[in-house]
Amino acid sequence: MKYTFALTGLVTIAGALALVATTPVAAAETTPTQTTKATIDITTNKDGALTLTKAPNFTFDSTTLSALAGNKIAGTADSVAEVSDTRDSGAGWNLSMNLGAFDAGSTGMMSWSGNSATFAAAGTQVGAAPATTNTTQVEAGDAAEAPLLTAAKGAGIGVWDLKFNNLGLNLSGINMPKTYSADVNWYLSDTQTTSAAN
Repeated sequence: MKYTFALTGLVTIAGALALVATTPVAAAETTPTQTTKATIDITTNKDGALTLTKAPNFTFDSTTLSALAGNKIAGTADSVAEVSDTRDSGAGWNLSMNLGAFDAGSTGMMSWSGNSATFAAAGTQVGAAPATTNTTQVEAGDAAEAPLLTAAKGAGIGVWDLKFNNLGLNLSGINMPKTYSADVNWYLSDTQTTSAAN
């Protein structure tokens, strides 16, 4: 009987403690001595604009006519493609490009890998990132614009960089050893910027 009583007493005490612990205690209401305001004024960015602040030139390794045939020639970009959107509207934007012909009668394909847009502006990213496309190549001489980045409404605000990794060029129809170049045309909304490949 003593053993049973001891257990009952412990349970009763624990129950009482649990009841005390779970019973909320109302905080005492106090009247503020004085109330002031915290205010912030968000002004219109009158200088806001949508611009293509960087557009790369592409340079491919020197090669010979025999080595050019059927082979992909490695290349590099001298910068990223960079879009800056400081408008208050957050209306969105599109970036695309095309590649001119290297020589009359020639055909070619420039390719790269890993479309990836990186937030490049100082500070905290505002809104969503622009969506990258699956485009990883452009045909030389094709006037069709190849889509690269698409920012929906409310996205792409700030400064965004697009890198061109693992560049390569397949080129045919070239019969003379000399330096060839083609125009790389960049399109941002209604703005066109042209950079001549070296």
